[in-house]
Amino acid sequence: MKRSSSNQGSITIYLCLVLSVLLSLIFVGLHSACIAAGRTALASGLEQGLYSLFAGYDREMFDTYGLLFMDGGYGTGDLKLEEIYREVQEAAEAVVDPDRLLDIKLERGSLDGYILATDQGGAAFRRQICAVMEKKLGISGIQLLSDTLEDQFGIMKSQEQQKEQAGTEEAECDYEEQKKTAAETAEEREQERKDVEVPPDFENPIEVIQKVRKMGILGLVISDISDLSGYTLGNEELLEDRELQQGMGVVSETKTGLGEKLLLLEYLSEFFPCYTSGEQREGLRYQIEYAIGGKRDDMENLKSVVYRLLAVREASNLMYLCGSPARCAEADEMALIISTILFIPEAYALVSFVLKICWAYGESILDIRELLDGGKIPLLKDDTSWQLSLNSLSGLLIQGDEERHSSEGLDYQWYLRLLLLMKDEDSLTRSLMNLTEYNMRIQGGNPGFCLDTCVESASVTLSARIRSSSFSITRSYGYDMDQ
Repeated sequence: MKRSSSNQGSITIYLCLVLSVLLSLIFVGLHSACIAAGRTALASGLEQGLYSLFAGYDREMFDTYGLLFMDGGYGTGDLKLEEIYREVQEAAEAVVDPDRLLDIKLERGSLDGYILATDQGGAAFRRQICAVMEKKLGISGIQLLSDTLEDQFGIMKSQEQQKEQAGTEEAECDYEEQKKTAAETAEEREQERKDVEVPPDFENPIEVIQKVRKMGILGLVISDISDLSGYTLGNEELLEDRELQQGMGVVSETKTGLGEKLLLLEYLSEFFPCYTSGEQREGLRYQIEYAIGGKRDDMENLKSVVYRLLAVREASNLMYLCGSPARCAEADEMALIISTILFIPEAYALVSFVLKICWAYGESILDIRELLDGGKIPLLKDDTSWQLSLNSLSGLLIQGDEERHSSEGLDYQWYLRLLLLMKDEDSLTRSLMNLTEYNMRIQGGNPGFCLDTCVESASVTLSARIRSSSFSITRSYGYDMDQ
């Protein structure tokens, strides 16, 4: 029995309807897949564009200082935002749809944010320095450095406090001594003066040291000042001499404290020269001294450091003299001679203390000479590390070097570390930024280099039309991968 043609037609229509639904589903699925693939390609292209951008980090800066920044000024000193975005877009175009299979057309996007090395007082710059030193020193090395410097800095501050207290106590003792001595009869004072034997060639060391103190400090501690650098910075050679360009974005918070300060000063000691480095370089040579003194002249910075070292060594040497019975006896004996010559034997206690101050000053001059010559001087002196005899104090400028010698202790750079500990993190960061930019211009052969055009991270939005739909994707990338 044959089926009717109407039944066959109904089946054909039914199958066409089913197939049309299936085809619609297939086409919708393919369209969705193309859109999804396009969005994935757009995201991949944008990420590739950012990778390409930050792959162009400043190689000289990385090789010299271990810091990763992309020069957004391209050597001109002016931030080129259009060039930065163009570089990201061109790299993205090469990846998004090279064969034109997904029908993706890139549209205009935007550079939404970027963080510069100098933003918020150099937070990104400081963070990278800390990362470099943490990797270099390790946890145990940082802890050892922290313990060592804290102990030494504590000793130094304690000596300064003891020096102030010693001066007050000596003055009080002297006052009581003078009241007691003033009550003695004139005959007793005259007899005391006659009993003191004054050497025929005796020269009052207090008067000699008073004259020495008026001399130029660098001439006292450096044998040939003609070898010193006389370089002076110009008015527009440092980063701080201009208004800095600002980024757009929030810099992640940087921890501050003793640990970060130690890393900053250790980085400064590791990567920048000082007087004892002996580097014959163009421009500013005493760069660690600059971080301490803050002057624009090499010689003035060195002078500032020497004065600070002199104060540190005077405090330490005076504490040793006041605590050594043998040295005190020597000072008292000579003080009696001086007070007798001056016809004021009742003031011999005061003269003895002044003599100790002069003796400590003379010893400090020898200490700094030894440090600047590359030797070592301990923070706390003892009988073996003490150099200057009291009899040689009057001939300090002539005979001093004959008694000078190095001892187990700290060298010049370690003393600079102690002085740097007195600076705060912001001051150290500013000094480091100034010196880094300056050296990149002078030593790196890039006179147009500016640290405030160095980009650490950026956020970019890329827009595209995928078939008939528009999409925008935003990605952020930078050298600080924790952001």
